[in-house]
Parts: sequence; structure tokens; C-alpha cells
Amino acid sequence: MITIQIADVSKELADADEQWINQQINMRKQDGQNVCVRITIKEGDLDMVLATAACGNNGVGGRAPRPKEVRVFELWAERDLDKQAFASGNIVAFIKQLKHYL
Repeated sequence: MITIQIADVSKELADADEQWINQQINMRKQDGQNVCVRITIKEGDLDMVLATAACGNNGVGGRAPRPKEVRVFELWAERDLDKQAFASGNIVAFIKQLKHYL
């Protein structure tokens, strides 16, 4: 199961299309908010939470990432999702690429 949370709104990824993701992020950015996006992945040997910088450190972690998880973290960073400023299209692109790892 994969869920995406944008600010305080959460959906299963299967129910979150590109338009909804772009709308949620861009609406908050237009209001001058730092946008917190959190993606929770629990599928196969992936059990992880990815979060943009605006989410802050929530204390999640505690074990070393598995090899496939390392690649997903690298993909997150390649899309600049570990930076304060990111484009909504980068989240969409990350999700599309993530499907290749499942």
C-alpha cells in the first residue's frame, strides 16, 4: 500500500491522480505555505516514509535501509524532493518512476 499526504490531506496513491497532486501542492504554494508532502510505502520489501523538507524531522527511522529502499531514497533526492523548494511535477515524476521498483 502506498499513501500520499499533502499537508493534512491523505489519499491512497491509487486514488491520487496527477491533477489532484498538482492542485494540492500548487494551491498551498500560491497561499505562501511551505508544502509538506509525505509518501508512505509498504509494498513487498519496501517499508519506508519519504517526506519533503517542510515536513521536518518526525523521528521516523531506526534501521538501515534495504537495498531497494536505498534506490528509492536516491530517486527522491534525484528529483530534488529533499530540498525546501520543489515542483509538483517532481512528485508526479517520482511516483511514475517508483512504479518500476514495485
